[in-house]
Amino acid sequence: MSSGNNFSSSSSSSSSSSSGSCRCCFYLFFTIVFFVTFFSFHLLSFPIFCNYYYFCNYYYYYYYYYYSMEELKCFPPAFTKWDKIIIQGHDLTLRQFLALFREKTNLNVTQLYHDVADMEGPQKSKSLYESSAWKADLVQLYESRMDCDLRTWIAERYEGSPVELMTPSRRYVELRTFCADDNGSGFKTPTVVYRWN
Repeated sequence: MSSGNNFSSSSSSSSSSSSGSCRCCFYLFFTIVFFVTFFSFHLLSFPIFCNYYYFCNYYYYYYYYYYSMEELKCFPPAFTKWDKIIIQGHDLTLRQFLALFREKTNLNVTQLYHDVADMEGPQKSKSLYESSAWKADLVQLYESRMDCDLRTWIAERYEGSPVELMTPSRRYVELRTFCADDNGSGFKTPTVVYRWN
C-alpha cells in the first residue's frame, strides 16, 4: 500500500518536473528569439529583418549608388559641369523626349528626374520615369504618362515643391538622368536641358 503511494507520488513529481522543464525550454527559446529580433531591429538596423519594402530599397540604393557608380562611363567623355545635352521640341510627350534623347546620344534613359527630387517636401524622391521600377503602381504610373505632355507631367509630379518649375514665361527646364547603352552598361551624362518654343 505504502509502496504504491510512493510510486504514484514519484510518478507525479516526475511528471511535474518534466512539465517544468518544458516550460523552461519554451521560456528560454522565447527569450532568445526576442533578443535576436530586438538586436536585429534596433541595433543592427539590417533592412531584411524589417520587411520586403525596406529590403528592396536597400538593394535598389546599393545597386545604383555603390555598384553602378563604379561601372559608370561618361557621355560625352570627360564632360564638365558646364556641358549640357539639349533636347529641343514643342510640346514633347515623355515618350518623344526619351526617343529624342536616344537619337541624340545613342543611350537609353533608365531614370529621369529633376533636382527638386533631392529636396524636402512632397516631391522628394519622385522620378519622372524609371525603366526598372519594380512596384506595380509606379510601373502603371510611368506607362500612363508616356504620351502625356512632358511639361504637364513635370508640373504634376513635382506639385508642391519648394521651387516653381513651370511658369508661363519659362522656356526650358533642366533634368537629370541615369542612362545605359544597349548592353546594359551604365553611363552618366551632364544636365539635360529640355527647351521648347
